[in-house]
Amino acid sequence: MGAPGTLGVSTVASGADYFRTVGATMVMGRDFSNADQLAGQPVAIVNQSFAAHYWPGQDPLGKRLRLFPRNKPDEWRTIVGVASNIMQSSPTRQKFLPLVYVPFRQQPSATAWFLARSRVSSSQVAAAVRTEVQKLDADLTLERFSTLKQSFAFRADRMDPEHVEMGKHAAVAPIFAAIALVLAVVGLYGVMAHSVSQRTKEIGVRVAVGAASKDIRRLIFREGMVPVALGLILGLTVSLAVNRILQSQLVGVSPYDPVTLATSPVVLIVVALLACQIPSRRALRVDPAVVLRHD
Repeated sequence: MGAPGTLGVSTVASGADYFRTVGATMVMGRDFSNADQLAGQPVAIVNQSFAAHYWPGQDPLGKRLRLFPRNKPDEWRTIVGVASNIMQSSPTRQKFLPLVYVPFRQQPSATAWFLARSRVSSSQVAAAVRTEVQKLDADLTLERFSTLKQSFAFRADRMDPEHVEMGKHAAVAPIFAAIALVLAVVGLYGVMAHSVSQRTKEIGVRVAVGAASKDIRRLIFREGMVPVALGLILGLTVSLAVNRILQSQLVGVSPYDPVTLATSPVVLIVVALLACQIPSRRALRVDPAVVLRHD
């Protein structure tokens, strides 16, 4: 029997192969089939968030729930599958909410969306779909075609005030990220340049005893870049670990963006190299005798 109480969750009516088309997977149980007709046994599929929230640590297959539709308020549906969490309906959702999927044939609607996965252009897909639909029913109206990316694109005129504010925050976030990178660059250069300049007397002594310029530069680069390399390795490791935790909170953004993960370390490495190169060249140009005379 279903759990007592009324559960406020969203429902989605979908057809066979819906999950395969949108790239979701069946974690448990089965997908809908053409056998799930209006006259058949009422069934449903829930997502992982639903199963984890309402039946933690239990097998949801075979359990029942009631959706309270207007035409059949006493209808109970049997859970036949658990689908992986996917972004559904809201492009600004910050977490995967519990969802219940029902077969479209058991809950038909006058308005429906048709999804198609293809490797050709969207215009070619639209033309092919229109042709096939006209063959099936000449009176059927197709309103518009769009890709999922276009459908989920952020548009402030379609968002409520709360989501508009989210969009503003998302637009400001890259600015703060750029400021943080600039501050890191300035701080890194300042610390490393000061560290090298503090060794001016040591460099003068090494030059006085016959050390070659290339050997001194190699020493400074080795001792200066080792902490930078360790810091980058530690920072990237922590970043990847945190990204895995925040993955469910990122909508339309990859937590492992290669451009971001590559650009920041490269910028910091270049800055560190300059911070070693410029002060060391300046120190090597100073007369060793002058350096040794001044404490």
